[in-house]
Formats: sequence, structure tokens, C-alpha cells
Amino acid sequence: MNNGTAGAIDSDMPGKESATETVNLYFVQVTDGMESVEPVARELSAGQCIIESALILLLNGVTGEEKHKGYSSAIPAGTVLLSFEVQNGAARCNFSRDIEPGGGSAWVTAIRQQITRTLRQFDDVDTVEIMVESRKEDVLQP
Repeated sequence: MNNGTAGAIDSDMPGKESATETVNLYFVQVTDGMESVEPVARELSAGQCIIESALILLLNGVTGEEKHKGYSSAIPAGTVLLSFEVQNGAARCNFSRDIEPGGGSAWVTAIRQQITRTLRQFDDVDTVEIMVESRKEDVLQP
């Protein structure tokens, strides 16, 4: 994780500096027929919960430029983060049922990796618990 901030010009207020932080979002990329979950750097405004903001950006999916470079997301469109907290090193993410795909184990593994790797880059996160509408059992099973 990049703990530093870099000054960036805020386009709404010329001359005013706003702090940003670079984070990695993890997306699916297929290279030579092999699928892997790879980092994509994004800039976030500092001052918000940077961990939750990164997760929300992940749910929003890839940009047009990232898609052109071969990245995609296994997380189904329309997935909503219902609640999120980090306590004692554990990130607890509660998603809408949209996150449960109709795909097989490779698809579920990719979703879990995207979320876990995006959150584990932060020093405050040691473990990730994924829930669907407050349900913990049998979540994201193939």
C-alpha cells in the first residue's frame, strides 16, 4: 500500500491542492488462455475511508481503457456493498445477493480473489469475511 499522498490539482478550485492515494484494484486478465487476477492502479481522493472506497471502485468494474487492455471483472454488475467495517484486522463485507454468480468454481474463486486481494493490500486488513445479505454460510459456493 502506498501510505503517502501526492498533491493533485483540484479542477473545481484552481490552485488548490487535494491529496490522493494510489491503490490497486484486482481484476481478471486472460493471457495466453490463462486467467489470473492482476492489480490495476487507481487514484483515490484521500480523506474518505480509503479501504471502503477501493472496494466500491472494485464493484464499479473496469474502465474502458482497462477493458481495452484485456481486464474484466468476475464480480457481477449491479452488486452493491450493503455494509463494511474493519475491526481488529478483519474486514467484514456484506454484499447484495447480486454477487452470487451462476458460474462455477473458477468464477467464484476469481470473485473472492478480487475482493480479498484488493482489501489485503491495506495494513489494517489481515482477514476478509464475505457475507451476502448478512448470510455467512455457503457464500460464494460453486
